[in-house]
Amino acid sequence: MPRKVFISFLGSGFYGSCQYASGNFVSGETRFVQQATLEWIKDKDGVFPDETIILLTGGERGSRRNNWDAAITERENRKTGGKEPYSGLETALAGMELPKVTPVEVPDGKNEEEIWQIFETVFHCIRDGDQLYFDLTHGFRYLPMLLLVLGNYATFLKKAITLTHISYGNFEVTDKTTNIAPFVDLLPLAVLQDWATAANNLLRFGNAELLHSLTRSGINPVLKRTGGQDQTASDLRCVANALKEFADAASACRCPSIFSQNIKSNVAVKIDALRQQGIIKPLTPVLEKIQDAFADYADNDVANGIRAARWCLEHNMLPQGYTILQETMVTLVLEQHKDQVEKSTASVREQREFVSALLSFVAQEKSWDKWKKSDADIAQEIAVTLDRELLTTYDRLTQKRNDINHGGTGGNASNIKGLADTLSEAFAVVANILLPEDHA
Repeated sequence: MPRKVFISFLGSGFYGSCQYASGNFVSGETRFVQQATLEWIKDKDGVFPDETIILLTGGERGSRRNNWDAAITERENRKTGGKEPYSGLETALAGMELPKVTPVEVPDGKNEEEIWQIFETVFHCIRDGDQLYFDLTHGFRYLPMLLLVLGNYATFLKKAITLTHISYGNFEVTDKTTNIAPFVDLLPLAVLQDWATAANNLLRFGNAELLHSLTRSGINPVLKRTGGQDQTASDLRCVANALKEFADAASACRCPSIFSQNIKSNVAVKIDALRQQGIIKPLTPVLEKIQDAFADYADNDVANGIRAARWCLEHNMLPQGYTILQETMVTLVLEQHKDQVEKSTASVREQREFVSALLSFVAQEKSWDKWKKSDADIAQEIAVTLDRELLTTYDRLTQKRNDINHGGTGGNASNIKGLADTLSEAFAVVANILLPEDHA
């Protein structure tokens, strides 16, 4: 079972008493937002965190002496100039019967060295598999940012870390009539950052794994609590699943998967629907950027192979780009002349070999003498319908693809720039001839 860990800074200021609320939840009255937050977490999860870590700032004269120790019975209220009954957070938490409470001393963070000490101390409190609950209410102004950065840092360096809860108790806007202050749920900001990172991974590097992982691990934090939430979650998962299927197929050169996938319906159309369903506004531009990248893809369309070759070119997946573009060209010619090719052979593999050989023979202007006469007749019927530039491009792709498949060990091997340039030029020719609307 993953360990639930609550982490919060405790300052040294004099804290007024109030209740904290979020939705239908209202905490008991307390001076300490940590106590109220733990009550809120139990209300949501049904249990308290397995460990509560309170980071005590300021050394001996800091938060331990002023706000933590059970020995505290009163404090001076500087606003009134008088002393008031005042119990420390240690006492408040002891009355909650929490599974484990760990006070951890950290420096104030007055300089860069102390900031890194805090960072390292908190990082070592986190274990693989932890679900992290952060309260960002107290401490110096940079400390909430430090916790957010540390959370992302931990998710990278430790296994299966999850940012489950991030909140801020906004005591400054306490209602004077009810003495209730609102909790601000900050988790959507962290999740939005994750989505932006995931979209960047997809669009810059062609990797959809993080995007897919986000939808598996739960997307409700980025959704408004509306009646359409289930549909929104379903549509987001549909988009992420479709993108992962496409990215994986492109990476592994699975042309049939690329050809048959309903990319338009599952990406562009779903993102249009999501805009109407109440997702948080900052997420919309992220999704729109993804939508733009797939705007010209169609459903169940062999021509998606040409578009996928462009994807590979854009993401430095040169071997995949050569393979997908060339095999897509074979498929398109085969589809256009299937009735003729079937006269030669009924085997799909042999049909593709027939078309591939045909394209190479015509491009290289070889003699048909070695072909069986019936096959040569069929091939020549098809050849007169083919664009000469398309044939030349196919032949160039064949040469470079062989170079790639032999690892550049041949005598006339291309450098990486040469491979990229040839693929770019080939794509432009094929797209201009076979996808003129897209290419325009």
